[in-house]
Amino acid sequence: MSATHRFKAVVFDYGGVICHPPREEDLDQLAAIAGLDRQTFAELYGTTREPFDRGVMTSSDYWPHFAMHARTALTPAQIGELAALDLRVWRHMNASMIALVSELREAGLRTAILSNMQPELLRILRADAAWLDAFDVHVFSCDLQMVKPEPEIYRHLLAALDALPGEVIFVDDMRVNVEAARALGIHALQYTSFPELRSQLSDLLAQAASVPSSSRAAAATVRLSTPKTSMACADSGSTPK
Repeated sequence: MSATHRFKAVVFDYGGVICHPPREEDLDQLAAIAGLDRQTFAELYGTTREPFDRGVMTSSDYWPHFAMHARTALTPAQIGELAALDLRVWRHMNASMIALVSELREAGLRTAILSNMQPELLRILRADAAWLDAFDVHVFSCDLQMVKPEPEIYRHLLAALDALPGEVIFVDDMRVNVEAARALGIHALQYTSFPELRSQLSDLLAQAASVPSSSRAAAATVRLSTPKTSMACADSGSTPK
C-alpha cells in the first residue's frame, strides 16, 4: 500500500449514516399529508431535493416545487405539516455511529461530516446537537451552495482537512456519492450496516499500519480491533423509537 494510504481522516455522511433513514411509517405519513401513494412520494422525495439541499430554497419554496413535480397542489396547511415532519424524520440518530466517530477521533484521526443538508435542519442541529462536537470539520451543502456528488464539494472538504485524497476515508450510503469521491482518489466506502463498516475500517487501518506509518494510524488500528461493548450491537437499519 502506498504512503498516500496512511490515513489522516475519516469523513461521514449524515442522512443514512450518522442519522438513520426515514422509517416506513414516516414515509407513509408524509405521503398521506401530500395526498400521494407512498411509491410516488418516495421517488419524488429523492429526486427533487437538490435545490433544497443546495440552500437556494426554503421549505416554503421546496414543497410547492415538490408539488409541481407531483402534478398536484398543496395547501399552506399541508406545506406546514410536511415541513415540520420532514425535519423530524431526519433526526433519528445512529448512536453506535456517533460512538465510533468519537473513538476514531480519540485514536488520533481527524473526523469530518460531509452532508447534503437543507438549511432549516442544519440550523436545528447547530442549535442543539452536541454530537456535532465529535467532528473536527463540518461541510454542509447549504452553506456552500454545492451538493454531492459535485467534485467541488469534495475538494472543499479536502482543503478543510488539509489532506490529500488518498489520506481520507469517506463513508456514504449513496453509491453515486461514493463513486464521485473515488473518482477524486478518496478511499470511499458505501455504508450498508454498522458491523460491516466497523470491519472495513479496522481492515483499512490495519493495512495502513502494516507499512511504516504514523503512530496515529497504528493507534487507530488497536482501538478498532476489539469493538467496545456499547458498539457491538448490529445496526439493522431500523430507527430508534
